[in-house]
Amino acid sequence: MGNQLAILVIGAENGESERVREWIEEAGHDGIVADDWRSGLRELYNCHPDAAVVFMDAMDASHWSNVERIRELCDIPIVLVTSQTTRSALQRAFDLKLNGYLVKPLQPEELASRLSTVLQKVSNNGGNHSAPSSVFRCENLTIDWRKMEVQLDGETVHLSPTEFRLLSLLVERRGWVVSYDERSSPRCGVPPTLEIGTTLSCTSGICAGS
Repeated sequence: MGNQLAILVIGAENGESERVREWIEEAGHDGIVADDWRSGLRELYNCHPDAAVVFMDAMDASHWSNVERIRELCDIPIVLVTSQTTRSALQRAFDLKLNGYLVKPLQPEELASRLSTVLQKVSNNGGNHSAPSSVFRCENLTIDWRKMEVQLDGETVHLSPTEFRLLSLLVERRGWVVSYDERSSPRCGVPPTLEIGTTLSCTSGICAGS
């Protein structure tokens, strides 16, 4: 990967997103822009960025829920940009292990400094998305948590974001019974009508109780 990162920018206002992308590219990185949370989660799943810069209203509970979803899906560094600085917001950012809390108006040197810190964190991991701590292996099943990629018998299994969250829950609770209420909870986000045959078939061989 060298020193170039793929940085996902989520939720910046019109005009601001392109300006932030320019700053990211001037810092020698690749900027990926998503105008809203839905497209942001889609880009997160499709593009496997190295880090995310998230613009949000720190007083909006739904925005925090989306940040929590990103954190559940992967462990990439997250830099938050907001206009609010309250004790509770700072504490929540700390609890979610966010890697930066920047206050608007955002300045290019602030962003560059924070991205430099992010680069150091990624580099300390060897710049490798397949580092041992980020990969789960059990018999014929391999899951790369950072890339959100699944392989079964060496073949890639294409899962939707919701199916991947369900798979994560099944791996986390392997050896235990996962109830209907658990898999339908907001954390897992599996709709009652979802066809999950693909996910269940690729998890049937998980080492129970390992």
